[in-house]
Amino acid sequence: MEINEIYSGFRLVKKTKISELDANLLEFKHEKSGGTLAYIECNDTNKSFMAGFKTLPNDSTGVCHIIEHTVLCGSKKFPLKEPFVNLLKGSMSTFLNAMTAYDWTAYPVASQNDKDFHNLMETYLDAVFAPNSVLDPKPFLQEGWHYELLNKDDDLTIKGVVYNEMKGAMSSVDSQLCELILKRMYKDSGYGVNSGGNPKDIPNLTYEAYKEFYHKHYHPENALLVLYGKMDILSQLEFIDKEYLSYYKASGQRLKIEEPKPLIDLDYEEDYAISNSEKVENNSYIGMSFALPKSSDVEGNLAFSILRDVLFATNDSPLKKALLALNLCDDIEAAIDDDCIIPSFQISIKKTDKKNKKLFYDTFISECKKYVEKGLDKNALLATINFAEFKHKELDMGTMPKGVIFALNLMQAFNYDVSLDSALIADKYFKEFKKHLNDDYFEKLIEKYFINSNHYVIVTLNPSSTLEAENEKHFKEKMANIKASMTNDEIENLVKQTSDLIEYQSSVDTIENLRKLPALDVSDIDLDVNKLNTKVLKEGNVTNIIHEFNTNGIGYLNVYFDLKSLTEDEFNYAAVLPSLLIALDTKNYKASELQNFIKTYLGGINFNISISSNKNGNYNAYLKLQSSALDENINYISKAINEIILNTIYDEKKVSVILNQVKNNVKENIIQNGMYIAMIEAQAVDVKSAKLRSNLIGKNRYEFLNKAIANVGDFISNLENVIKRVFNKNNMLVSFSGSNETIKALKKEVSLFELESKENAKALDVCLNSKIKRALVIPSEVSYNAKTFNLDESNFEYDGALQILSHIVRYDYLWNKVRVLGGAYGCTMQVSNVTKEITLGSFRDPNCKNTYDVYDNLVKYLTDFNPSKEEFNSYLIGAIGAYDQPASNSVLINNADSNFICGITDEDRIKTKKEMINTTVDKIKSYAKLFELFATNGSCYTIGNQNAIEAAHIFDEIKEL
Repeated sequence: MEINEIYSGFRLVKKTKISELDANLLEFKHEKSGGTLAYIECNDTNKSFMAGFKTLPNDSTGVCHIIEHTVLCGSKKFPLKEPFVNLLKGSMSTFLNAMTAYDWTAYPVASQNDKDFHNLMETYLDAVFAPNSVLDPKPFLQEGWHYELLNKDDDLTIKGVVYNEMKGAMSSVDSQLCELILKRMYKDSGYGVNSGGNPKDIPNLTYEAYKEFYHKHYHPENALLVLYGKMDILSQLEFIDKEYLSYYKASGQRLKIEEPKPLIDLDYEEDYAISNSEKVENNSYIGMSFALPKSSDVEGNLAFSILRDVLFATNDSPLKKALLALNLCDDIEAAIDDDCIIPSFQISIKKTDKKNKKLFYDTFISECKKYVEKGLDKNALLATINFAEFKHKELDMGTMPKGVIFALNLMQAFNYDVSLDSALIADKYFKEFKKHLNDDYFEKLIEKYFINSNHYVIVTLNPSSTLEAENEKHFKEKMANIKASMTNDEIENLVKQTSDLIEYQSSVDTIENLRKLPALDVSDIDLDVNKLNTKVLKEGNVTNIIHEFNTNGIGYLNVYFDLKSLTEDEFNYAAVLPSLLIALDTKNYKASELQNFIKTYLGGINFNISISSNKNGNYNAYLKLQSSALDENINYISKAINEIILNTIYDEKKVSVILNQVKNNVKENIIQNGMYIAMIEAQAVDVKSAKLRSNLIGKNRYEFLNKAIANVGDFISNLENVIKRVFNKNNMLVSFSGSNETIKALKKEVSLFELESKENAKALDVCLNSKIKRALVIPSEVSYNAKTFNLDESNFEYDGALQILSHIVRYDYLWNKVRVLGGAYGCTMQVSNVTKEITLGSFRDPNCKNTYDVYDNLVKYLTDFNPSKEEFNSYLIGAIGAYDQPASNSVLINNADSNFICGITDEDRIKTKKEMINTTVDKIKSYAKLFELFATNGSCYTIGNQNAIEAAHIFDEIKEL
């Protein structure tokens, strides 16, 4: 393709080779509409598409977020209630979602199947350019907010998916602190409001204002379209032009995002809610934020990401260490918020006295002045640059398609009128940074943007044990006053609106409309599964898992240390090791020096706890060590691991600091990820691996850490006894991945581990929780409700058909009952082929009792289940497509290891796929009897709002975090 040539209305304006991605970036301008399209040309068959729009709001009503939800609720070509959900049901997508940032909204999709990719792209293009939601207010009422009044004598309330989503999001004190920083940092611009919406402000959004915002922002001239992967780009351009962009005309008035004005604001405070049992003293959070270079300064902002790691990555990093030494707080975090035109460097201290604000700032600045005067540690800078360079080369994005990540990066550049290729290139900056090790480049950045800053804020969040009750009282009074101000006609109209909305939400799409949505055929399904070239060899007492494949010159090593020689109480000590190892000094290195060594030569060393179940009913518990390195640096692995395992010094003061940090993270995780934790807690009555997991993440973990903090000396003594039994060569299962030569080098490193070889008796036995209905109260306006049941308590056997059932229940029954009608942000059903556990869960749910009623009424849904042939085939396609997704090398390796440990073979996985594709409607209906048992014998666990939990009257035990 030639520069300045026009292809189906698109002029090619720029072509750039991106060597580090082995790709070309082609930039097009649509002549008639003024739209911009970027194509990342490469050989990746996991193709992606994104439509992104500049959307900077001017208030916290959540208009951008609500538009993101509602445009996916039907469009001109596809007049269904929710084509998005139909795609979730019946697509083989590898990514399908939408997201709202501070100043952009994006709609990305990805698929490996050519036909499916085109279907996804067409559906999303129609959604963003021709949504029904600007013609019919019902999607706005459902997804955004609405007053609900079922009967004229009922209390008035508010419902809406986004409304409840943001209630849950804003329950986290970290989220509240972030919002407060933005509110003050950018108070004269759109960045000073909550683009996702604040629940207090969302009900101020009118339907007319919603439509006005859509029409202003959703025009091709304000959009970036991105295509990625191996495809026929000419046919894609022709389709996009003919079907969509050719209907628009450029106005020459593309929206421009203005820079916020610099300001200094040091005294703003607000309250956040804590429970009655939490202390008020030393429970404030203080956030400090400094403006960074403009987003157009890619090098400068990348440099600050290096500085963040150098100064704050661990407790032993110099600036974090200096602040912790003041004993002001339990924890300190630093982050760069680069999702705006003027990024910011944010530092927060947690669990502190609000009077410490001045000392916090003064110490930060005085330490920065030392670095400017004496210079930063050049070894730490080099190590951090090397590590960042390794991660950029590795491009390990987990299960996220690369094209989606790259498209979002391009969106940011587009938003700020920065060269698009700058969002994909980093190698040249790493080379420049290494040159700057010989000058004061980094120190000058500290001086300019921290010490001499003219744009920074300090904000404080103070605890209040009465705030939650006050807010609830205020809300009830406000609802009562609004209703009291209504005329009888207005009340009747609202009752009718509520009834009409429920009727709309309960309606079923016609077969005629369903057939308008492009669909795949069952014949498009590939029955093969992702698999590696894996061999298992026994060498002495050690089992080796060998994955020989091309890993682009990187070796991957996983070492699993068996924990089943421990008691359950001892397991709780071992579970803390991932937070301590590498974070503490050793006999030969300070913690910071050890980090520098690892970052200089390796792709990292990480420890985590790996828990799983076997097909035979047993369970596994390992301390998992993960390391990676370029082939030329593999010989440094054993030195680092020996130093960590054998020579770590468990200093009482440093361990105490880490335990407090872990405890606070556990609490925040319970509040933010309550659905997952509630599901694990519910499963802990049936499944021993779930009971162990609950010791890692839930209330048990929180209470164990409290006891450890109360007597750190005893904790360390017990921990050291546990360590002696864990780090043992006879205790190891080892996984090697890479080329044949790479694996040989990795094996040599493992042979250099200086560990004893001794026999340990198996001791770990797990006591399951009693089968009662439990709830955990947290300071939140929403709840997370989980119910679970085990197949072993029935006459049913595991079959791949249960995965089809899970897909149907999640995206049809639960979606409509819990999300659409109930107003929860999310819902799920999971079935384990190993534990045989069936679990239902809800996320950021305004309901409790009603949701459990929905779970128990699944029997009727399955009894009456009677889909058309096309609809049922779409369920098959969607479920099978989700069963086996493409992933990065490290994820493929970890999955292959896990399958071996659990006793799952490739043949088992293929068998499950075949059972899925052979599932019939009658088979699905037969599970109604299974859910009769689920309703009567299932285990319940809720994490959430106290009033909702108490009003449910279903729990045998209610505790407070």
